[in-house]
Amino acid sequence: DAGAAESELGALGREDAVELVGRVLARAGLAPASADPGCTPQEITDRVEAVNGHARALVLLAPELARRGVKATTADLRVVMADLERRHPGDRENSLYASVELSLRKLRPGSRERVQSLAVCQGGVQLDVLAMMVGLEIGEARALALELIGVGLGEDMGSGHLRLDPGLPPYLLGQMGPEEADAARDRWAEAMAQLTGALYQQRSKDAKLSAHLTRLELPNLLGMLDWLDSRRPAEALVNLAGAVERLVHHLGLPHALERAARAREKAAESLGDWGHARCLTEDSNIERLLRRRDLPAATAAARALVERCLAAGDLAYPKAAYDSAMAHIILGRALSIGRAAEEALTPIGEAQERFQRLADAGDADAQGMVSRCITERADCLFDLGRLDEAASAYEESIRRDAARGNRRSVALGKSRLGTVRGEQGRHAEAIAAHVEARDTFAALGEPLTVATAWHQIGIAYHQGRQFDRAEDAYRESLAIKVREKDLPGEASTLHQLSSLYDAMDRVEEAITFARKACDLYVRLGDRAKEGVARSNLGNRLIRQRRHDDARQELRRAIECMAGLGIAGLPWKTWSLLADVERATGHAEAAAEARQRVIETYGAYRRAGGVSQQPSAQLVALVAQAIRANDQAEAGGQLAQLASQPYAPRWLQALVPKLQAILAGDRDPTLAADPALDYDDAVELQLLLDALAAG
Repeated sequence: DAGAAESELGALGREDAVELVGRVLARAGLAPASADPGCTPQEITDRVEAVNGHARALVLLAPELARRGVKATTADLRVVMADLERRHPGDRENSLYASVELSLRKLRPGSRERVQSLAVCQGGVQLDVLAMMVGLEIGEARALALELIGVGLGEDMGSGHLRLDPGLPPYLLGQMGPEEADAARDRWAEAMAQLTGALYQQRSKDAKLSAHLTRLELPNLLGMLDWLDSRRPAEALVNLAGAVERLVHHLGLPHALERAARAREKAAESLGDWGHARCLTEDSNIERLLRRRDLPAATAAARALVERCLAAGDLAYPKAAYDSAMAHIILGRALSIGRAAEEALTPIGEAQERFQRLADAGDADAQGMVSRCITERADCLFDLGRLDEAASAYEESIRRDAARGNRRSVALGKSRLGTVRGEQGRHAEAIAAHVEARDTFAALGEPLTVATAWHQIGIAYHQGRQFDRAEDAYRESLAIKVREKDLPGEASTLHQLSSLYDAMDRVEEAITFARKACDLYVRLGDRAKEGVARSNLGNRLIRQRRHDDARQELRRAIECMAGLGIAGLPWKTWSLLADVERATGHAEAAAEARQRVIETYGAYRRAGGVSQQPSAQLVALVAQAIRANDQAEAGGQLAQLASQPYAPRWLQALVPKLQAILAGDRDPTLAADPALDYDDAVELQLLLDALAAG
């Protein structure tokens, strides 16, 4: 929208204009009538000047030129232009409107009056909407659309959508009085509201068709929200704007998403008592907070939403029971994204029970939400490292979605199952699942989701150390994201390519791609992901012994992660910074960084975060032995580990501490030994705290 980025397209020069007319005629296989006396260069030039060199007018009138001849067409054109100039003196679009008028005159009697309603349409019209606006049967609306196409004022875009010549609506609108225009807009907005509901329902039946029509109708959808602002009850407008918001959510159209969200939020300001619309707008606000990675605010808002729904009760209004179930799953999702997967299982389980009761009572939407709850539970199980349980849950949700005929949800489930198989080391199954998901998304016409599937295929090949194939898959993903202008997706794949090149010991390329990812996250204002990208960049710089550069990137990463809490995984970055400070001889700074590592990782573990390190299993073994008052077996296992001649350094540091605790030592300084890895120090501290608490 910057003024410096705009360049106004003015009138064509004579030579360009004449050439344009010739090329349009040639492409259509047309030529001026052989008996036409107006084919001289000067008369063609007169034709160009009659429309002031307006490119669109020249294109529209070229077929008329061929049909009636240059001289006759130009004569009619001058009459229309003179009338327009009287009504709209100096309007630079008069030449375009003149060409539109000549096309309108070719419509059958009665059609011109019906076409007048198109004045309020934005870019195009769905035939169902046209029929509702004008009071036609769908067959009559189709016949009218064919007439418009025949005179060059419309284009069939498929799926019942008619694209209008850009000069048609403003020209027709200029012939309407204010009251007539407002009445037409009211009819149009009502028809568009019905179409919005149909598109929303279509998502679960044919996601490809719904997405295709949403893109075509986007100007009308957003224009509808603008017109209905303050003209509909707040609750109805919140529901309508929320439906538009969800329709565009997966289409990679951030500006459209923002406009729909603003319309919903503005309407929500006028809502009265607690009800479905208020709950819906709170739901949407939490989703926006999650997209922005403002996890503390999102979690707090989700807890408040659950409390409000429970306080109101399931009988407070017609959809109260459904809204309460939805509030629970939103809270579970916020907790899951915030790395509190164990805690998230409780509200997700409660949501599933509530939706199941509604489904048993005949609520079809609730049946789909049961499947979503199972998927969300599987996500938590995956985060907790319970991979077999996660896979079983994903398979159950896939079966349910397949039974409902929801291809998109099945594909999403396959993709998630593929991720689990990759973590299980079953790489061939992972790739097959992601390929199946990719093919479904391609059939549904979702290029950005196809790009995501290619990204996941790359990860699966990466995990299986098939690096060349991984690179090909990542680059397929990147190409689509660049073409679709998906900057967040582009940054994610650049980041993943950096990781791949690091694994391939192509460290300079890894650094280059990591910097590109950082630059994109800066442009996007996504501090959370910028922090992760800079942390990984710092790690690659450490490998090159570029410690000063690494320190700079790591400190910037820590700044980016401030305010994210444990969700930003800050201990990993602090640990890298501690490595840098040790390597450069800054003992005090290294000790300070290590302390921050222990504090942040300890917060993560206390919040329910899961350790995947083998040391956690040893600590759990000792804890269980002490609780059971059966220290002998655990002591024997520790002694066996301690006697290994080539035990790793972390094990040599940890086992003596565990042996001391097993023997009854509860000294807090056991966990303060700097020889311990930071995660082992935290595990020991957690064990000592638990034993002290009894």
